[in-house]
Amino acid sequence: MKKCALSGCERQALADPQAQGCCILHAPWDGKDLSAFQAAIDEIIQNAPANNNICDFSGCYFPKDYDCKDLEKALKFNCQFIRVHFYNEVRFGQVEFSWDANFSLAKFHSNAYFW
Repeated sequence: MKKCALSGCERQALADPQAQGCCILHAPWDGKDLSAFQAAIDEIIQNAPANNNICDFSGCYFPKDYDCKDLEKALKFNCQFIRVHFYNEVRFGQVEFSWDANFSLAKFHSNAYFW
């Protein structure tokens, strides 16, 4: 099993060459299976309590067809969005960030709303 090309990621790399040796979360391409992508996101959220209440999405590429509203359930934890790419609109409206949310070096390729 080949590991993701992103340093420190233990996930299995996708076989598709467009994934550039990365896993479902870190592959910089829109051809991802959205149900597999969501399952990986859900796994991070479910494992947060055992991971010092941290949801680490660092380096993720959120594809154009992904509804970022599904991330709201992660906001009750400390969220790391370092170097992520959001290709779809991001709306964090009327949500409460219970812990820190780090968006350092994040790229928003569409609109982003925080209110």
